[in-house]
Amino acid sequence: MSRQVTSSVQCAGSALAPSADIQQISLTQSLFSHHEFQVVVPFDRVEGSKASFFSQAHKRLLGQPLTLAVEADSFHFNQGQKLQFKGVVTHLEAGKDNDFAGSIVARGFSPCYLLASGSKKRTFVAKTLDAIFNEVLQPYPANLLARKINPQHKTPLPYVVQYRETNFEFLSRLAAEYGEWFYYDGESLQLGTPAASEEIEFVADGDYNSFSFGMTLVPTKAKMYEYNYQKHQHFKSSTSSQSLPSLQNHPFGGFALSQAEKLFTDEAHTTAETWIEGNSQLDEEAKLLKANAAANLVTLQGFSDNPNIHLGSVLNVSGEGIGTEHLTPESFGKYRVLEITHFIDEAGNYSNQFSAVPHVLEVPPLNPHYDAPQGQPELAEVINDKDPEKLGRLKVRYHWPVDNPAQAETDWVRLLTPYSGSGKGQLFKPEVGSQVLVDYQGGLAEQPFVLGNMFHANNKQGAKYSPDGNLMKGIQTSGGNKFVMQDKGGEQKILISNSNNKGTAVEIGFNGDGSITIKSNGPVTVLGSTITLEAGDKGEIMMHAKNVTVEAEENISLTAKKKIDLDAKDLGLEVGNDMQAQISSNLNMKAGGKAKLISSDTDII
Repeated sequence: MSRQVTSSVQCAGSALAPSADIQQISLTQSLFSHHEFQVVVPFDRVEGSKASFFSQAHKRLLGQPLTLAVEADSFHFNQGQKLQFKGVVTHLEAGKDNDFAGSIVARGFSPCYLLASGSKKRTFVAKTLDAIFNEVLQPYPANLLARKINPQHKTPLPYVVQYRETNFEFLSRLAAEYGEWFYYDGESLQLGTPAASEEIEFVADGDYNSFSFGMTLVPTKAKMYEYNYQKHQHFKSSTSSQSLPSLQNHPFGGFALSQAEKLFTDEAHTTAETWIEGNSQLDEEAKLLKANAAANLVTLQGFSDNPNIHLGSVLNVSGEGIGTEHLTPESFGKYRVLEITHFIDEAGNYSNQFSAVPHVLEVPPLNPHYDAPQGQPELAEVINDKDPEKLGRLKVRYHWPVDNPAQAETDWVRLLTPYSGSGKGQLFKPEVGSQVLVDYQGGLAEQPFVLGNMFHANNKQGAKYSPDGNLMKGIQTSGGNKFVMQDKGGEQKILISNSNNKGTAVEIGFNGDGSITIKSNGPVTVLGSTITLEAGDKGEIMMHAKNVTVEAEENISLTAKKKIDLDAKDLGLEVGNDMQAQISSNLNMKAGGKAKLISSDTDII
């Protein structure tokens, strides 16, 4: 049964039409989406009876804030029952009705609809939930979109990304990931556990108030796994090991949860959507996942004539038993309203229909619109390569059209390399200013990693390194050190050099006959504690130079198993102290001219 109410609709600071002339009002409020309203009033009351079409109404109403106030007519049993709502007119239409009278229909949404103005990308590094929400909501006037931000989760979040999401989608997703209530209550945007308010007595009499109670079994079991690369630890958890005391103590909630776990025994495999520091945090994620799934096991549907029931209201449901002979009062529990539609007809009769879940739930049901953002490979610029943890990570800045460059900067991001590890692997970290391609682990936009560098117009590989036939491969660092391989048949070469000095180079040539040539245009110095040259049993070592100098700090030994030849135009031997020459067999000395032997004391035996 409907109840008589008095309605007031204010738009742009004035009444849309007198209360008695309002033909219809409908308002749908949902926990997870924008509230929608529709108000129908006579055309004459807005534009005047002599107007043929829109004249001033569209200029005065479209895009303007609208306030709806509904109050039940005073009776002894419904004192103070009111409905308050603030919205924005986004749609206006006019037309003829069946009775040949015209009407104007004003439609719109709750002010949080402004948050759906367009998808965008931006990052948040080391910020709390309330700081992120306040930053996103800052551009919206508080007098149009009032807000109350008080989340349960207070710890700073390492790295959060809004990725191709509207502001509303992003904030809704973020609230869902951390088990926070997030909704518009009719007058302000709320983040955090609903404030304690007076419970509404809902007496189900089948006439003014009625309800339908239901239990539904859905899968609730899941195994969760996660990996923390900073600790190199794998974490596992399971919803089966998590308890929900508040729901399990509910007479029907606990039963429905138990039956669901018995019916659906297979466990889903899933990862956390948030950064996991340790196993205890993953356990909390598993508990949240279970609570989200269990929130819809028990539901209450109903209708009422009480305009005081609104989104978030707690109903204390009672009434006679459902059995035909059960006439004594019975308590059916307490329930929180998650969705409600209000309707007022031309005669001023009010009624509503609503859905609710047990009041004992600590977290809201899973948002049906929840969708973790899926990242696509995209370009970025390296802005920092001094990883404090020596994990080869980088900080990059995306090329996003943000107002503040910091809103496009990442936290430390890992770099993909073909081979890595302590004391082994490849070390090719892009320099600051380099353009890199970023991809996402598991497709999650909040888990980026760098795939590699990209050439561009101001960072070409150069014609010198782009010969025909693609016969050159190489590596060059920003300091000029390079390693170049040339693959021309029969003339393969490896060049090791530094571009800052053309003479500083070593060329290793691989000739068609199997020989190897090592060449340098500048001086070559070989240093080592021990240096060995070995040509093998049948090999030769040949040294050719304009001058050859051999110098030792201590001794020089020349040993040949057969023969040593010294051949020179002139040969000089100078010994600082003694010289000994010992021949096992014969000594032959021959001079083409004179032979002189001079000493202070000479013995020839």
